[in-house]
This record gives sequence, C-alpha cells and structure tokens, in this order.
Amino acid sequence: MNNPFEVIDSRLSNIETLLLDIKHGAPKLNKEEQLPELLTRQQVAEYLHVSIKTVDNIVKDGHLKKYSFSGSTRFKREDVRAVPEHWEPYQRSN
Repeated sequence: MNNPFEVIDSRLSNIETLLLDIKHGAPKLNKEEQLPELLTRQQVAEYLHVSIKTVDNIVKDGHLKKYSFSGSTRFKREDVRAVPEHWEPYQRSN
C-alpha cells in the first residue's frame, strides 16, 4: 500500500467500521480484552485489586518491571498478568 489514496481509503474504512459498531452497540469487552498494552500504576492497581502503594512494593520486590517514558511509568500488560493476584504478601486486607 504505497499509494497514499489506498492508505487513506483503508483508514476511512476502519473509521467507518468503528462508527457503525458504536452506532449499533458493539459487544462489550471483558476485563482482559479492555487492558491496554501499556498500563499506568492506577490501572495496575485496579486490575490487581490492590493500592498504588502495593503496586510500588511489587515493583520494589522485583515481581513487576516498570518502564519509564518521558517521566511517566508504565507496565506491560503481559507482565501485569504474570503477577500472582492472590500472592499472600500482596493480598488486600479486608
């Protein structure tokens, strides 16, 4: 697709499909499908059902790798999924 008109046509087609999905009520995604590729500390905390401080402790303990981009911290989706949710030191006290 080196022709710029083909690129534009393809992108417009994708936009049209998205708009039609919105108009007709696209099916809801489950929690796993909604996760972006890179997550913020807040998103990680919500996903794991822990506090942001606990996320910081998980990182400090070496169980989750953080990535910094222009002063902001992000976490890869597959790394977050690998954190054991029910691991005793990080369980949320009720």
